[in-house]
Amino acid sequence: MIYSMAKELINESIQDQKLDIHRRRQKHINKMLDYYEGENMEGYIANRFKIDAFREVPPLFINFTHRFINKMARIYRTGAIRNVNDQYTALTRFKNVKLKHIERIAKLLGTVACRITFNPAKQQLDYHPIYFYHPFMSDDDPLNPIAIAYPIDNLVDDISYEQEQTYMYLDDTLMIKYDSSGKILDEVEHNYGIIPVSFIHREPQIDSHFVAGASDIVQANEAVNILFTELCIGGRFQAFGQPVVTGVYADSNVVRAGTDETLILPEGANFDIVSPKGDMRGLIEIIKTIMETSAANNHLHIDFNRSGGEVPSGIALVIRDLERKEDYEDYVDLWEMYEHEIYQVEKAILSANNITLPDDLGLDFSEPEYPKSAQDEIMFNQFMLDNNLISHTKLLQHYNNDLTDEQAKQIIDENVIANNEMKRRMSEQGQSVIQRLRNRTETT
Repeated sequence: MIYSMAKELINESIQDQKLDIHRRRQKHINKMLDYYEGENMEGYIANRFKIDAFREVPPLFINFTHRFINKMARIYRTGAIRNVNDQYTALTRFKNVKLKHIERIAKLLGTVACRITFNPAKQQLDYHPIYFYHPFMSDDDPLNPIAIAYPIDNLVDDISYEQEQTYMYLDDTLMIKYDSSGKILDEVEHNYGIIPVSFIHREPQIDSHFVAGASDIVQANEAVNILFTELCIGGRFQAFGQPVVTGVYADSNVVRAGTDETLILPEGANFDIVSPKGDMRGLIEIIKTIMETSAANNHLHIDFNRSGGEVPSGIALVIRDLERKEDYEDYVDLWEMYEHEIYQVEKAILSANNITLPDDLGLDFSEPEYPKSAQDEIMFNQFMLDNNLISHTKLLQHYNNDLTDEQAKQIIDENVIANNEMKRRMSEQGQSVIQRLRNRTETT
């Protein structure tokens, strides 16, 4: 009896601890998303000030979290090229756009789930980020979930929508929609044979399914917002000063009515405006240091008040950006693994919809390019053409990636004909001028 009660208390304690971790993670994710979107940030610093302070000046926010995260996410900035077949290209028309957002959220949160769906009407695969979810693990693998449950986003913009929060459960066979009381609203057997979700992590996992996100950037952003608000409050007091009256009883009613009014004080009283002594420039330097340190920790660079001077060359940018370039190369390997995992999910989903994909996925990530001078770029392109490392068609597509192979070839053929015709006309005109000069010489 005592053993049974102790076991029950232990299980209850573990469940309470897990529930507390679950709630704290949801609160943490909401804060990270708020700072990334630049919304609801006032609530995170309001308790640092007296409420009367916000009557003097509104809180000031600078959102560098969004910019830092977007700069850190480089894999899909120029997209990825997937060599499967024309049908797959049509099915995944917007894949690069969706995965670009998912990469950024993975940089922000550390871990994000990507649910993959198929729309038979549009004949399109879609990719939905799931920011917050509860994973279910097996005893054999504590890092990779066999199922997940997550809240379905409510239609908050629809004022007529009054239903309570609903949730979705996904595993390798079922999709179950249920409400907060656990009542099943809909149940579908999807026949994929695989959970239709791919889990994206900012870094390789260590001892947990979830990976740490960009908490350092968000905390730095919060500190900067506090300091900027302090700077505004201090600036107001330094500009207008603090009215001070001496020689008056504390309970006396002294009212400052304005510049066009006369202020009457008792005999022996003095009125003055005192400017507080604060190191405003020092505060600005602290803000700069926080932002620079936060950027450097994430292989980013910030230049304050940079004007004039020599513009750095492409080689100089590569040298300065060397750590960030190495960081990018590490993430290419990681995202290549995620791309193949996503492809396996896509194959299973499309197979259930009577569409067959090849077994192998050809993948090439377009590496971000550093700027070259016009002369260097011309020499590089000529070298590639002379050594048959690229065709004229592919070179044109490099500068206009919206063109298909047929369109690029047609444009080049038309340009060749037009240029040859222009050369012929110029040659004829040149010959006619020379002939006229000869004729004039002979007549004289």
